[in-house]
Amino acid sequence: MRKIIVLLIMLTFVLSSCSIDWNDEKDKKITELENKVEEIIKEKESDLFNKKQECKKYQDTAFLFLKEWDEIDSIFYSKKLNSCLFSFITYETVSLEGFDRDYPIHVIRDIFTLEYIFRETDYPLWQEKIKEFKWE
Repeated sequence: MRKIIVLLIMLTFVLSSCSIDWNDEKDKKITELENKVEEIIKEKESDLFNKKQECKKYQDTAFLFLKEWDEIDSIFYSKKLNSCLFSFITYETVSLEGFDRDYPIHVIRDIFTLEYIFRETDYPLWQEKIKEFKWE
């Protein structure tokens, strides 16, 4: 019985020493990983800033696709779509009972594909969609 107890004590010591961090390696590894995460975050922020700046260069391109009465709202980079978008308000004339009336249409388009991302009369929803695509 005594041998079993001594053997268990020795076994416990051996197994517990395996999990002890004798040289503070865990702390070093944690610090190293935290530094890598910070570096990646800075890199992503810099990349995002560059993409936003790049989109602003396409402002003249966006104006080519607007009618003279359209009102451009903004040109921005969409992280969600990984593309440059522009938002604007255009007007469509609708005839009702012999009367013509201009209705504002709120639009979001992709600068490169010219795809309509959003096209509705609902202004609050348009604002919400812009925020969604900007991820603000």
